[in-house]
Amino acid sequence: MRCWRRVVGQSKAPALSGAALLCWLAITSGLGAEPHLIDEHSTSPVRFRVQAVSDDPEQLRCQFTSIQIAILEKLNRADAKNLTKMGAIVVPDRWDFRELDYSPMPGASTWARTHGKALIVHQQAQAFGAYENGKLIHWGPVSSGAARRPTPSGCFHLNWKSKGRRSTVNKAWFLPWAFNFINKDGISFHQYELPGYPASHGCVRLLSRDAKWLYRWGDQWDLGPRGWRIEKQGTPVWVVGGYDYKQDAPWMEREYLAYGARIALGQEMGVREKVPTPSPAAEQESVHVAATEDLEQPTGEAGSI
Repeated sequence: MRCWRRVVGQSKAPALSGAALLCWLAITSGLGAEPHLIDEHSTSPVRFRVQAVSDDPEQLRCQFTSIQIAILEKLNRADAKNLTKMGAIVVPDRWDFRELDYSPMPGASTWARTHGKALIVHQQAQAFGAYENGKLIHWGPVSSGAARRPTPSGCFHLNWKSKGRRSTVNKAWFLPWAFNFINKDGISFHQYELPGYPASHGCVRLLSRDAKWLYRWGDQWDLGPRGWRIEKQGTPVWVVGGYDYKQDAPWMEREYLAYGARIALGQEMGVREKVPTPSPAAEQESVHVAATEDLEQPTGEAGSI
């Protein structure tokens, strides 16, 4: 299917197939969707709407540029091949902002400010943010653990990384750009399919470009000469809360969009709940537990998917 665009000086428009006509109508009318406007007092610079999406991948590529599809992947927590399976997607009213301006993650974090680098994964929002000195520098969608095996919440650290490993759950599953953060359970960040909801076996799935970025940006642990004692922890990771599997995706709801598709941490309003910032004592306890476990050398496969 080709997208028809009028050429200056062309006297007669070419005949359009039914699919091409639908594609052209989608471009010119936006499928007729009325925007769900955010609250007037929201600080988000972007307004969002929910609009219908065709199940034809070619129509998606016709209606949106590759850069716009990349933003839609993040807003809808789904990779491009799954966007067309959703029926409806969240779309911004404009495309000329920085990628960070579309982020649901807070632009600054008091907790992250206490660390040079830090990662926050918000499970209810199915999104992560990377921070340097408390400021958000990168974000992306995630697919965390499904209901039968949810991703643990709490404070952790990046441990070891691999450009690619096979899962111990099923060796047919290859996990590119893996970065472990719970060593005893084999739970890692890694590239894998993002279907638009939590679907993993406990790991935190990422888009390919985000997994590669994290692989290069994050700091690993430093182990002692014998390889069983942690001498220096890797980048801190805070996995916030859990996911309400009985509810629809919150990033598609009016209440969420009315807040500018933003979440908040600490004592501020969140998507579903108020999540207290980890105390230094709680964080140190997590560090102590991790440091005193019988650690296995990272020579096997990542444990989950």
